[in-house]
Amino acid sequence: DCDNHQIQIFGFDGSFISKFGSKGKGNGQFDKPSGVARDSKGNIYVTELENHRVQVFDSQGTFLTKFGTQGSRDGEFDHPRSIFIDDKDNIYISEYKNARIQMFSTTYGYWMRKKEIGFVVTNFWKRKDSQVYLFCLSTFCLLSSLI
Repeated sequence: DCDNHQIQIFGFDGSFISKFGSKGKGNGQFDKPSGVARDSKGNIYVTELENHRVQVFDSQGTFLTKFGTQGSRDGEFDHPRSIFIDDKDNIYISEYKNARIQMFSTTYGYWMRKKEIGFVVTNFWKRKDSQVYLFCLSTFCLLSSLI
């Protein structure tokens, strides 16, 4: 919930389960959370547009760690927007201002590589055939062809 600076969790039937977070810069606080993903262990990863970081929580919403600061160097973010975690628990994060995708390991946010793409990725989508696509403002493309 970007405007309320919190994460809300719902069941498959749409029923409300729980929520966590509040506005701020501290651990477990958010300033415009924009993307959410889960790894194979059930940990929750949240990108924040205004705090320029990724926070990691356990499945109950307890803060575990965070990574990233504002900037344009490797491992830094400028308005991280979307996040996707693949079957190998690699993390892909798109950035609004830097117009790139960075790839990290789920092991404490270890930076792996980046791809300058020149456009803003608004979302990731995984098809049934396991192909991952990037959605942009006016087009989409296959992730594996970029990374």
